[in-house]
Amino acid sequence: YLWKEGANYKLVLPPGHINSVFDARMDTARFSFRVADEKSTAILSVKLEGLNAGGKYIFQLLNEKSELLQETKCTGDTTIKYGYLPATSAKVRVIHDLNGDGHWTPGSYAARIQPEPVFNAPDKLTLRANWELETIIKPEFE
Repeated sequence: YLWKEGANYKLVLPPGHINSVFDARMDTARFSFRVADEKSTAILSVKLEGLNAGGKYIFQLLNEKSELLQETKCTGDTTIKYGYLPATSAKVRVIHDLNGDGHWTPGSYAARIQPEPVFNAPDKLTLRANWELETIIKPEFE
């Protein structure tokens, strides 16, 4: 479906179309949303360098409150591009997914297992409306 920029939409799901994890069926669900205007959003292109070829990594884009905006799983050096991002400040986090389970795994003191390494980029990214930001990040894991 081609969404119209700046348009308001309503989504109605009849009873029984959404189930909970306990298999309980919901009544009619109604959602209202607005499609962002391309000129009010930002584009971000991040080139990740210095990663081990074949290694598994999780790239995360976070807002100022450290809430997840976007997440991409990757292997080795790559370029990640996101569109329709809100114009705001953002932070970058890269997780070295050593066990390949797709998320950060904490350590265990009892089992003497270290947590998976995490790189938090020191600089904030400023995403501006109707702009494309290109940056290079070289994660350093300890």
